[in-house]
Order: sequence, then structure tokens, then C-alpha cells
Amino acid sequence: MTDPSPEATQITNLQQELALYKSKYYTLLNNVRESVAIYKPIKDGSDFQIINLNPSACQTEHVSFEDVKGGSLIETFPGVEQFGLLEILKNVWKSGNAQKFPLRMYQDERIQGWRDNFIFKMPGNEIVAVYEDKTAEKQLIQDLEITKALLNQTLQQSPDGLIIADANSKKILFINQIAVSLLGIESKSVVNLNQIDGFWDIFDKNRNPVAVNEYPLIKAINGQFTKPETLLIKRSSDSKEFWCEAKGYPIFNEKGKIFAGCFLFSDITEKINFRQKVKMLAKFPEENPFPVMRISMDGKVLFHNKASSPLLKKWNFDGEFLNSEEVINPLDAMKMESKIVQLNVDVKALTFFVIFIPIPDSNMINIYAYDISEIKMLSKFPEQNPNPVIRLDRNGFVKYHNKASLPLLQFWGFRNHNIYAAEILQELTKVHNTSKIGKVETQIGEKFYSIFLKSIENTDLINLYALDITEKVKTTQNFIKSQERYYNLFYNMLDGYAYHAIILNEHGSPIDYEFIDINPAFTEMTGITREMAIGKKVTQIVPNIKDDTVDWIGTYGKVALSGKSITFENFSQGLNKHFAVSSYCPERGYFVTVFRDITEQKRLSKEIEDLNQDLEVRIQQRTLKLEAVNRELETFSYSVSHDLRAPLRGIDGFSQAILEDYNNVLDETGQDYLRRIRSGVQRMGDLINDMLQLSRLTRMELHKASVNLSSIAQDIIDDLFTADPERQIKIKIQKDLIHFCDYQLIRSVLQNLLENAWKFTQNTLNPQIEFGKMLLDEQITFFVRDNGAGFDMNYYNKLFGTFQRLHSVNEFEGTGIGLATVQRIIHKHGGSIRAEGKVNEGATFYFTLN
Repeated sequence: MTDPSPEATQITNLQQELALYKSKYYTLLNNVRESVAIYKPIKDGSDFQIINLNPSACQTEHVSFEDVKGGSLIETFPGVEQFGLLEILKNVWKSGNAQKFPLRMYQDERIQGWRDNFIFKMPGNEIVAVYEDKTAEKQLIQDLEITKALLNQTLQQSPDGLIIADANSKKILFINQIAVSLLGIESKSVVNLNQIDGFWDIFDKNRNPVAVNEYPLIKAINGQFTKPETLLIKRSSDSKEFWCEAKGYPIFNEKGKIFAGCFLFSDITEKINFRQKVKMLAKFPEENPFPVMRISMDGKVLFHNKASSPLLKKWNFDGEFLNSEEVINPLDAMKMESKIVQLNVDVKALTFFVIFIPIPDSNMINIYAYDISEIKMLSKFPEQNPNPVIRLDRNGFVKYHNKASLPLLQFWGFRNHNIYAAEILQELTKVHNTSKIGKVETQIGEKFYSIFLKSIENTDLINLYALDITEKVKTTQNFIKSQERYYNLFYNMLDGYAYHAIILNEHGSPIDYEFIDINPAFTEMTGITREMAIGKKVTQIVPNIKDDTVDWIGTYGKVALSGKSITFENFSQGLNKHFAVSSYCPERGYFVTVFRDITEQKRLSKEIEDLNQDLEVRIQQRTLKLEAVNRELETFSYSVSHDLRAPLRGIDGFSQAILEDYNNVLDETGQDYLRRIRSGVQRMGDLINDMLQLSRLTRMELHKASVNLSSIAQDIIDDLFTADPERQIKIKIQKDLIHFCDYQLIRSVLQNLLENAWKFTQNTLNPQIEFGKMLLDEQITFFVRDNGAGFDMNYYNKLFGTFQRLHSVNEFEGTGIGLATVQRIIHKHGGSIRAEGKVNEGATFYFTLN
């Protein structure tokens, strides 16, 4: 017999390996707790053929795999289209992207239950649905919600205010609507007992303050039962007061340990006020708007006022005696024991609160009555309930509804006393004459409601209660959005992020920490992947971490246990990178580290440092050169001043001598030429002076101080008036314009600008000059404004040029260097200057100072 060929051996091995993998696959498929269904698209993806159902899926769907194998999904599971799963299968088959199909209820004629699905596509084009039957869990949650709702409704229907607080945490667990209304607070305003003295104050029946530790609720959580007592509660929100009968008692668990305290109180303000009114009004019985009577013990009427007529008629008054058991019974009780008797008496549409008060040492009784019809009407719970309450029959015919239910009724198409909403009618049929409690959740506009339906025993009626769960739904939605935003940030942030749990020894000292989660940026920075890190200890990932010069476990342990954040920089030798690290504690025992790669930043910082050092050397070198140039310029300026002035003085002097010595020889034309020569020489002297001043300004150092610009401007204007006292001109200078600047230089600026304004308004009727301050583009701006000659804005570019003039010398004198000087001074202060003007309408110069 020949040995098998290598190819045959390889095929045999592959077959064995394939058989092993198939065995593992089916073992896993048949033993997982989750339900698994495998489908193949048919009819171009409009339906799916059942390829496999694991035992868990068969049990969930109440089918046998042999019965459904190869069948159509739509035919096998009627209602799957309405369930929405078919559309999800199509999307996954077409896109190849896995999808989660959130918790939904599926039902057909066989089954009804909640499913939570995850659908993905296999390489072989099969579609796999992995899902869990959440029916029992959902039913438990529904039962819990119903129980909570019924308990809440029961507590809410209590005619007394009720507050329950946790004995350990001191947190308020429950406040019913009556308590909220009486105390004038929102149910979520008070969350802890240490806040209650900020919301209301309590006084005893003599109006003496009650200490907080003597409050019935505080005593109750400390295990004390308090007897009913009359207390006055004053609300902090609006200072309103009400009297109440209150008591406190502890609530024990099955082991006899206190776990909560209860404060129960009822509003007796009306009764107390009534008693006070009775005392006051009884002095004026005829004027009293309420019934007042005096009778004897045998029911004989000794006195009654006009307001007593309805009660007299109700009690069959025969002109002498009252003949009604409503009176006889209280009288019999009072004969046996002298005490006050109180009762409510209905007279047609009215209800009176009646009080019988025996007169001491006599056989007479005073009767006082107070109309409480309005109070009685308001005390009907459904009308007062802020939540919808409806009573209806199984066909949707509404027998009763309160005001709060109107939005629901309108939404359900309420007309002719009937509602026509299919979802409600369906639930009515389900719960009718059963002990079941139906539940429906619906949305109306921006509000969400949870609706409970309960059949009234031995009747054809059903009570419907609705709870506004808008806040709960929106909180859940916001939480989901917040989670989405968090994970979007978490997975896309550029900084490395790692979440850890600290590990302690038996003494409570940190000995290690575990990786709970890391983001992709952390992996990119460190090379540590999620597979390497999640669930692992740092000593497993970095075995030599304890040999590092820094005690990382101890450092992060302090953060996790103390809650104090830290920030530092670290250089990793292994990664050859610099990191900026911050660590904080999200909750005790955990810490987060956020890493930022600052290697490039460090490199650039070093380059900048080197450049700054090089720049400093260059600045020193240029400063020396600049000082040398300035010295040369000073020498040159001196030479210009000395060398140019000497010949100018000569020209001016000889011209003057000729005019004086040869006056008779020269004709008028010759004399005019000499006068023009002298004028040109003097103008040349002025130009040399202005040039030297401009040169000095360029080299001057600033000596800044707090300067009053208003005072300088006033001095300059005073000098101008001294030189030209006949001038009629209106001056306006804003007071106390203070700025930090160089006094001498700013004086030069204001002198140039104000002298220009003085000069250019000399031919103007009603001339005006103004100096002030305003805010332009959020920056303090000074201005000098006049209504003089102005200038053409087309030549604005020449305005601040050296020796540039926009008016002839014949019109206005000057060298054309003043505004160039002003501009250099302003720039030297780090500011800016600009001007606006119009011919014959004036000009305004705006300047800022850094």
C-alpha cells in the first residue's frame, strides 16, 4: 500500500480543521445566551430566507427550527414589517454597515415581547441578527413604574401635606403637591434637610420661634414620634403664613432600623381664622354676614340673625324650636360632656362649617356658621390635580375629566364625549374588567406623558391617570446627546486620554492602577493599543514602571484619592518625546490622564530662545551703530545750523544796510527787491529752525507722566489771546483730560494743532475751536476741531508731509513742517493721527496715544 501524496495529506488536514471550526461554530451558536438568527436575502432584498435559528432564538420565538428552516421571514413572523426589523435588515444588506435596533416591542398572534437587536452582515452575504428577549425585564420595569405611579398618586391624593426624608443622607425623598402648594416651593427646590431653614420658619402656637432641631421632620429622622401640635409656618419665598396641625414620625425597615422620617401637616388656617372671626363678629350678630344663633339645650331658639335663615329652614325651625337631628344629636352629646362640636352642613348649593360652643355656667349654646362652599369645591382632588385624570368606559365615552386633561383629549380627537385614539381604545379593551394596568406613552407637542389605565371593580368604568414625564424624557435625551458628544470628543480629540482605576493594598495605599479606557490619540502617541491596555494593570504593560525616578503610581494615587488635579511636563526616554500631562479625579478611586505631545513645541521654543539671544546681540550692535549715527547727525545738525545761519545773517545784514544807507539812491522797485531778499532769508531761518526741531524730536527719549492735556490747551489758548487780544473767537475745552505721556512733546502737538486752528479761522465769521475726547472704535481718541478754512480731502496725502502746504504763504503764513512734527510725536507715543476737512467748512484732527 502506497503512502498518500502530500496534496492528499494537506486536503485531509484542511478537512479536519474545517470540521473542527464548524464544530466550534455550532457549539458557540447553540450555547450562547443571546438569540441568533441568520438570514439570506431573497426577492432582491425585499424579503429574507431563514438559514439558521439557535436554540435561544427558537425558545424566544416559540418555534422549532425544523418548522421554519428555509422559510420566508415575512410569512414566518407576521408583523415583522410593522416591527421595523425588515427595513433594518435591508439597510445592513445594502450598506454592509452593522446597525443596532434599539429596544422595541414585537408581537404577532403567537408571541408578544420586547427585543433588543444588533444586525450585521457576514462575508458570505448572510445577515445575522443577535438579539435579547427583554420582555421580563421590561415587564418588571413597567410593574415598578406602575407601582411607583400608584404610590405617588396615593400620596398625592392625601389631603395633608407630606414630606419624607432619608434618615441617613438627610435628602428629601418625596414632597406631595399639597406640601408644595402650602410651602410655596418647587418640589425639587429642597433636596437636603440642611436647606429647610432657608425655605421656611416654624413658630409654636404662641408665635415663638421653633429651633430647626425641634422641627417635627428633624425629630422624626432621629427616631422620635411627635404628638399633633399647632404650628405656624412662615414661607421665606413671599413671607406668607399659615397655621397647621402637624406631627412627625419615623419609618422603620423590616429590621427595625430607621431609614426615613415623615412630616405630616394639614392647613388649619381657615379654622383658626374662622374662630377669630367668630370671636370678632359675634359682638355684632345682626351685622354679621354669617349665621349666628343662641339656643337652649332643648333646641329652643333664643336669638338668631338674618344670615341664619338658610340654616333655620334646613333645621325645620317652627318659630320656637329647631327640629332636626343635625342639631339634636350634637345637643345630646354636649349634655353628657360640655365640649365644642363642629360639623359641616349642606344647604342646597352651599356648605357651612358650623360650630356649637357651650356658654359656661348656663344652659345656653352659641352657634356660629361659616360658608366653606368654595373651599369644599376646591378640595376635590381631581380638579386640583395638575395631572390629567379621566373616567371613561371601554368604548371611549368620557364620564368625567379635569381641566388638566384637556390637551390629551384634544389630541385624541375628543368630540361628543368620545375619544377616538386607537392606542387608547385598544388599552381600554385590554384592561376592562381585569386587574391589569394598561400603560401608553405619548407625545403632544413638546410634552411627553406616561398614561396608566385601571378598571374600576364591578363597573364598566376605567380610570385613566396621566403623568407629565417631559422632564424625565428630555433628561434622558440630553443624557444620550451628552454621551454622543462625549464619545465623539473622546475618539476625535487630538490629546491622548486614558481613564484608570487605582488599586490599593489592604492598608489603603496605591500599589497599581488599571486601564479602563483609552482613546485613539493615546494609542498614536504611546503605541499602546486598546487590546493591550483595557483591563490590564500598568505593571503588566510597563513592568519596570516602579524603577522610574518618578513614583507614578503614588503620584496618580494622590489624585484618585484626594481629588486634587495636577499638571506637569515629562520627557519619555523610550518614546523620545516631551509631553504636557494633566491628571484629575472624576470620582474617588479613579483618575484621568490627558497627554499632549509638545515635542515640536519644545523644539520651536528652543529655536526661539536661540533666535532671541542672537537678536539681542544684533540689537546691541545696531544700538551702538544708531548711537554713532545720532552723534554724527547732531554734529551735522550743529554744522548746518552754524554754517547756514552765518551767510544768512550776512545777507540779511547787508540788505538792511543797503536799505538804510542807499535809500535815496534806490527806487521803489530796488527797495522792494531788498525787502523780498530779507523776507526770504528770514523764512529760510525759520525752515532751518523747524528742521532742527524735527531732527531733535526723532532722537528724543520719552519721559512719560500723568499729564493734564486740558490745562496745556488752556495755557496755549491764553497765550494766543495775549498776542491777539482783539480776536473774537469761541473756545471750548473739555475739562480734566488726563493721559500718561511726555509733557513737552504733547505740548508741542497741542501747540501746533491749536495755533493752526487759530490761524485758519482768522477769516471766518463766528470762529470756533474745540478740544475734547471721544470713544472711536472702542479706543480713547482726542480731537481738535475748528470751523475755519478747512482743506480739500483730495490732497490729504500731502497733509503730514515735510514742507507740504495746502494753502499759499500769501493766504496763511507757515513753513509746512508743523503737522509733520505732530505726526512724529504721535507715532513716537505709539498712537495714530488722522484728519477730516472740507474747504471753507473747517477741519478736525483726531489722535490717539498708547
